[in-house]
This record gives sequence, structure tokens and C-alpha cells, in this order.
Amino acid sequence: MPEAEELMHYLIKVHSELITTLELSENNATFTGTARVNKQSGYTFTVYVEDNGEPGWKKGDKFDISIFDPAGSKYYAVNGTLEKGNIQIYASAELPMTEQPIEFDASESYDPDENIVTYRWDFDGDGVWDIEGDVVKITHSYNESGSYTVILEVEDTDGATNQTTITVHINDEEGEGISGDVTWNGKHTFDLEMTHIGSFPMITATAYEIVNTVTANVTVELCVDGVRMNETSETLTPGEHDISITAVWAPMSSGMHFISLHVRHVDDYNNWVGPTNDPTTEGVVFIKRVA
Repeated sequence: MPEAEELMHYLIKVHSELITTLELSENNATFTGTARVNKQSGYTFTVYVEDNGEPGWKKGDKFDISIFDPAGSKYYAVNGTLEKGNIQIYASAELPMTEQPIEFDASESYDPDENIVTYRWDFDGDGVWDIEGDVVKITHSYNESGSYTVILEVEDTDGATNQTTITVHINDEEGEGISGDVTWNGKHTFDLEMTHIGSFPMITATAYEIVNTVTANVTVELCVDGVRMNETSETLTPGEHDISITAVWAPMSSGMHFISLHVRHVDDYNNWVGPTNDPTTEGVVFIKRVA
């Protein structure tokens, strides 16, 4: 009789984190990225898929998947031809458009020994940080099609840094809903101290260097975990402006919460203001110890 463990099959759970490259042709696509395998980060993957027509075609659709461990060695690989099912590739639908807000999320970054205190973002790979500070999430748009290198650098309390890089491909279709009269570079401040359940902390945020070319109604929203805490609206004459907003927050659960600032141009529509917007920071709520 075999031992029980010899009959066990180990389930590999793969969770993709980022798509770093994407190559498309008429009937096939190759993309690479980073992933967590069984909840452990540091893995990379390459996927090739081939679309040979609708179900029932004799050729069949093909796939080839390879996963590499943190040392770069091949960890797992599988390939084959589909007997049933269908792979479909939609080139234009998979790529973000020009003038389309794209969210970048660094919330899964971590330091095993210290805390991350600074996030730095370079959206076009020119070596100049476009925004830095307590910005764990941020949204950015591009006004021209092409491929852009996005660099994220994190720094901990000891001053140690680390970087990751992805490539963003923008197609030449134009999105909708971005203001052409108001711009913002995402520069801001948040003022919030670590707090505990049962307190009523005041959150203060300021959006700096909002620029408008015409008289415009601009709304600034302050949100916690996606829920609007407060908003303020101002009619701005052409020029550069700073807008501050405050809100009282009553945290109901401990742990990490996301505090975000959003700028919108309100005319006939509620237009997103770019090229950078929606900066988000993390706020810590703890359970107060009772003496």
C-alpha cells in the first residue's frame, strides 16, 4: 500500500499581480508579468495563446504557460491544444486608450522589518518622479498612444529603497470624460494621525496647482475606503489654484484604510481632471487598550 501523502496532489494557486509586457498579432498574443504562487510573491510568468478560429475548427486554439520562481528557474509549465472551449483575442479592447484614467496600485508593497514611508512614481520613464510621498495608489492618463515605462520606488523608515518597473501600452483610440479645460498634476497633502476605534479624527487634505484655462466649476472630494466623507465646490477663474477640504471620520474597524482625494470639473458632465488624479494614502486604525 502506498503512503497517504503519495496520493496527494499539490494545488498550485497563481494570482497575477501585474502585466509587464504584451505583444499582439493577428491571431496570437504573448504576455508576461509578476505573480504570487501559493501566496508567495516574487514569481514571474509568460503566457502564449493562439486564436485559430471559432469552436469547431480543426486547428484548435493553443496555449503555453510557464511560471518562474524568484531565482528565475522554471517552476511550472504546461501547454496544449484546446479540444473544447475557445481562446479569443481582442487587441483594442485589452489596451487602455488615450485620455483614459489608469489606476496604479502599490498597496501590496511591503517591508518585513520597517514601514514604507515614501512612494515615488515616474509615469514615462524619464527619470523624473512625477509624484512622490504617501501615495500608495494614483491614477494617470496619457494623451498620446505608444508604450510607456512606469517606475515605482518605495522607501522605508531606514532609507532603504527598492524599485519595480512595468510597461504600459496605450492604443490610439480616444477615451471620454476627461476635462480639456482643467488640469492637475496630483500634488497634494494629507493630514491624518494614527487613530483608534471610537475616536473622531479630522482629516485635512489639499489639492495643489489646479490649473484652468477658462472659468470652471471644480469639485474636490475626500473619501475613505471609497465612501465620500465630504466635498467642496468652487468656481475658479483662469489661473492656478489650491483647494483644501476637511472631514470628520468615525472609524468602525481596525486595520488599514484608504483615504483618497478626487478633483472633478463639473460642467454638463462630471469630468475627470488629469493627467494625474485620485491620490490615495493609507490610514491605520487600532483598537485602544483599556487600562
